[in-house]
Amino acid sequence: MPLTTHDRKLLTDLLNGQSGAWRLFVDRFTPLVVQVIQHTAHSHSLKLNADDADDLCADAMTELLVRDMAVLRNFRGRCSLTTYLGVIARRIVVRKLAEH
Repeated sequence: MPLTTHDRKLLTDLLNGQSGAWRLFVDRFTPLVVQVIQHTAHSHSLKLNADDADDLCADAMTELLVRDMAVLRNFRGRCSLTTYLGVIARRIVVRKLAEH
């Protein structure tokens, strides 16, 4: 599925520092990150409590901001933004779980 017009605008606004764009981004993609966390933990036979899941979600979202949002700036639009973020979130979560 290609990048939707809505997601393209959201990403452009975010990368351009538009006021309120980060909040819209977080509102839109937090459920995806939470789903990735739950699926990843389940597939690794790990039980996470709500606090652990919240911490992982915050870690994943914070990682998206590192180096002036480099991960988001590297998105090329060859897939949906949801797919791209799902893969990125999974990599972050697996790395964070391995650290613990």
